[in-house]
Amino acid sequence: MGKVFLIVLLSLACVSCWPRSREAEKLEADLFAMRPGSLARFADLVPDGRQMVCMMSPYQHRLAFEDPSITQVNEDFAEKGFSLDEGHFAFVLIGADEFEVLELRRSQELDVLDISQASASPEQPLPDGLVARECVSWADALVAKVELGGRTFVRLGQMP
Repeated sequence: MGKVFLIVLLSLACVSCWPRSREAEKLEADLFAMRPGSLARFADLVPDGRQMVCMMSPYQHRLAFEDPSITQVNEDFAEKGFSLDEGHFAFVLIGADEFEVLELRRSQELDVLDISQASASPEQPLPDGLVARECVSWADALVAKVELGGRTFVRLGQMP
């Protein structure tokens, strides 16, 4: 029993040790390189042309956006027991028949600006006109990088 528990514990601890995709590493590097206050087209950061991109915050285990493709993603997340931990946020790239999760590490220099933070902040942290969204069509997806409270954040959104 003790040996099985140890193996399970080590397996869970190493989930964050798994190698990340080159796409996740490139996206993280590109987000670090963005200037605070700037916007980038998501298609310029990840140019493979899927149908939709979504952003997930720490502890999130499903997407709330209503769409048939999201329903399939959420079913897969539930089946696999997927959930982000405190140290990560993610972009979910959704294609016609597949999806990919790009997990990024949170830090002082790169963190996720939750939709509630973006909407409720009196400081108007997002660039003029950008509307924070959980999911956006690939063609319309923008990423903003902002500074707020001594930290640097990114947020997915679109122009109205």
